[in-house]
Amino acid sequence: MKKFMTALLTLALLITLFAPVSEASTYTLKNKALKMPNLYSTTVASQLKSGTFKYYGVKLGNSKRYMYNMWGSAASSSVSRGYGSTDGLYFYGNDWQVTVDASYPNTRISTDKLIVESISIADDYHKYEYSKIKSIFGSPQYIYTDGNYRSINYKDKVDISFTKIGTKWYADEVSYYKYSF
Repeated sequence: MKKFMTALLTLALLITLFAPVSEASTYTLKNKALKMPNLYSTTVASQLKSGTFKYYGVKLGNSKRYMYNMWGSAASSSVSRGYGSTDGLYFYGNDWQVTVDASYPNTRISTDKLIVESISIADDYHKYEYSKIKSIFGSPQYIYTDGNYRSINYKDKVDISFTKIGTKWYADEVSYYKYSF
């Protein structure tokens, strides 16, 4: 009986050693078709403008480790160190629709400690119309128009970019940010 238990224990240990390691993530966004949040929602508008909006559970100010735990590894990423900080750029989605910028004011820090400072979500479905967004978000602080491109800014925290299709403007990207240092 003792030999049987020893063999069973040894087998269990070997199986766990050779089992594939996977990241524990709530969502796997790496190869998912990602979309913008509902820009016609007053709740989403208020959360975006205040910097408290969570995209698939991740909000500004979360660590890169937390983001990886929630979303899994990025489809692509790059990290640079210099000028007193470490900066990371992370792309998610099957067409890299989501871009996350994370930073920390130290060049010798683990990238797990980088702080999410901006999230940009691109969407080519042209579902959200400028006039309706403006009625929900209110008057923008800044409007820039050049040809078929328009960008509006709210409280230096949210940028929404639009493309003109026919006579109407449709949102194709929303970016929200909060710089911590």
